[in-house]
Amino acid sequence: MPNVLKPLFMKLITITGPSGAGKDTLARMLSRVTNTPVLCSFTTRPMREGEKNGREHYFVPSCVVPRKNMLAYFLAYRQYGGYEYWLTLDQLRAVAKCAPRAIYVVDAESLVEMTARFPNLDIFSIYISASKETRLARGVSEERIKRDEVVADIEFPYDYVYENDDDSSDVFMELVDMVRNL
Repeated sequence: MPNVLKPLFMKLITITGPSGAGKDTLARMLSRVTNTPVLCSFTTRPMREGEKNGREHYFVPSCVVPRKNMLAYFLAYRQYGGYEYWLTLDQLRAVAKCAPRAIYVVDAESLVEMTARFPNLDIFSIYISASKETRLARGVSEERIKRDEVVADIEFPYDYVYENDDDSSDVFMELVDMVRNL
């Protein structure tokens, strides 16, 4: 299978940010308000408290990761924190058949690689941030915060930056309007 993605005629809304910034929460809220499906990636990491299989990720054992011609099957693939994360091209194609847009929570490195591998993919990128204090208050460990600092220097021209330190419904509604108009 060639490493080419045929035109999908859909917009892929990506959400990127550090642990505890609210990526999954923002994805679910945008999905609910805009009726936009959220793409669910696979991971080999254990499920965290409050997560549900098939909502944040599909939690699978490492033996199910396709190893032969990996990049031909994946939209995104990343090893992070000792675990693997991926989304298949087939998952994206399946959603593109029935939706004009989809939301995908993805790490910054994978986003950069996706845009390089698939330059015709129509992406609206959102970076969500939160202060260290907010992230610690949300239960993120110092270890995960330090791990995130390693990838924080990745440069990417995000279309929208969402500051998530307070409960500003005005900012969220502005983002909702943008997503609805994509």
